[in-house]
Amino acid sequence: MTACDHMPKSARGSHGVCSALPDAIAGAAIGLVQSTGYGAPTSVKQLTGGGNNRIYRIHTGTDALVLKHYFRHQVDQRDRLGNEFAFLSFCTDRGITCIPRPVGMDAQAGIALYTYVTGEPCAALQDNPPDKALGQEIAEAAAFLAKLHDASHHPEAAALAPASEACLMPTDHFECVDRRLQILEEALSAPLSESMANACEFVRNVLRPAWNTQRESALAHIQDEEPACRTLSPSDFGFHNALRTAYGLVFLDFEYAGWDDPAKTLCDFVCHPAHHLPFSFQSNALLALAEAVTTDTSEKTVLLERTLHLLPVHVLKWCCIMLNDFKPTDNARRHFAMGGDPEARRAKQLAKVRAYFSASLPRLATLSDSIRSQI
Repeated sequence: MTACDHMPKSARGSHGVCSALPDAIAGAAIGLVQSTGYGAPTSVKQLTGGGNNRIYRIHTGTDALVLKHYFRHQVDQRDRLGNEFAFLSFCTDRGITCIPRPVGMDAQAGIALYTYVTGEPCAALQDNPPDKALGQEIAEAAAFLAKLHDASHHPEAAALAPASEACLMPTDHFECVDRRLQILEEALSAPLSESMANACEFVRNVLRPAWNTQRESALAHIQDEEPACRTLSPSDFGFHNALRTAYGLVFLDFEYAGWDDPAKTLCDFVCHPAHHLPFSFQSNALLALAEAVTTDTSEKTVLLERTLHLLPVHVLKWCCIMLNDFKPTDNARRHFAMGGDPEARRAKQLAKVRAYFSASLPRLATLSDSIRSQI
């Protein structure tokens, strides 16, 4: 007996609707759609591209919704569903419209509904994006961050959780990489495949020595600082998590969003390996995003200096994140969302992180010189 067999006839829909959803959530999903006033689903299609969760587009007559089925694991207790739904609900209530609107959730089933966004990938994701289009996208990203920063002063913002791996103390930036690198080294201590052996060699001979050097250099500038100022951050912030629509950019995926150090937000936007922000535009992006969270000249200078010292830290953090497939829990999460051959996926990720490491660190000195010449 399937989940569809337990539903009343009015909720069952066609056999195709039920078969498109995993049996474990089919009944809850269709019930959730109907409980929000959208009527019975007429079609369901699983979408590709989600690296953490399973995502489905549900049509109900003339309306389209997104159903997210969130990954859960006993080792990873983060409430991705609750965090994303609460963050988007708060932003919607503050009048922020460049995001999906939350529609409904079923915490027990691990699912939530959001409005479906029709759009195209950002120009920034192209190999040679037009300067004008990329400049406009950076301006829209900065405008969104400014809206979040303004909303952070609202009394209800205090109820929102810290971002995932929030850096609310200066040393948190370093402890994040320390922790991630140690977990990677433990996961790779007894390689079980060719890709794991190659990753072990990369971590031991490249990543660990680079971290030892960069940690000492950055910590000398950061460790005596006061606790960082806080702002609301999208966390996984970049053009990879945005769509170009007829009304401008719409930003997606807020399961890790919350309170954070704005310097980390700036670092992640520039360093994120998924959106390949052209080097010639990285200084423009940093300046625009800094302006979004403070208009005071001296505060902006301090923020940018902190960001420049922390950029190597977060480049190496992203190297660790890109190797998540070599950690058992994260490999299970990726398989839940994407399926496929784990060994092939790991080998592909290792090639990506080698290229990212080689391209990113050497450019930071030039980027820092460019920023400092403008502040």
